[in-house]
Amino acid sequence: MTYATIDALHGAPQYSVMTNLIPIQNRRPAGRADRVRSEDATAPHLKMLPWLAARHGVPPARAEELWRQACALADLAHGADARTPEYWAHAIRVLLRLLRCDGAALLAPDEVEQPPALPAARSALTLIDSQRRLGVAAFDAAAAFVHAANEYWSRALQARAARR
Repeated sequence: MTYATIDALHGAPQYSVMTNLIPIQNRRPAGRADRVRSEDATAPHLKMLPWLAARHGVPPARAEELWRQACALADLAHGADARTPEYWAHAIRVLLRLLRCDGAALLAPDEVEQPPALPAARSALTLIDSQRRLGVAAFDAAAAFVHAANEYWSRALQARAARR
């Protein structure tokens, strides 16, 4: 028997579908591998932007605008072509500042900013009381240790006396 007769008997043509080459439909276009894939190359998509927007109570559309502003300021500070870690750190810092300030009332030019009120001074009595409690706790622990040692030795001596 030849291979042709074996293929004819056992239906080898059924495997021809699997051996044909499949044309590749979605090939990546030729070009640089490290290029930005988003349409807007000036402000790439930041994955944590929705989370940051929700955390600061800013609408997502406004957060995207603030991200574009932060990237523009980073471009100004570091150059448009320099996508270094310092560039991205600068952009994130600016974004966080912008998110914190968004929606906050800004002062008019003629208003004077008031210094923040100092927290109320803590009384020295609370500090002294906490030190007293720590000292008492140390003495209570020492007293409990001495009491446990006395109990142990008294039981040991009673057991020894009972054996005699």
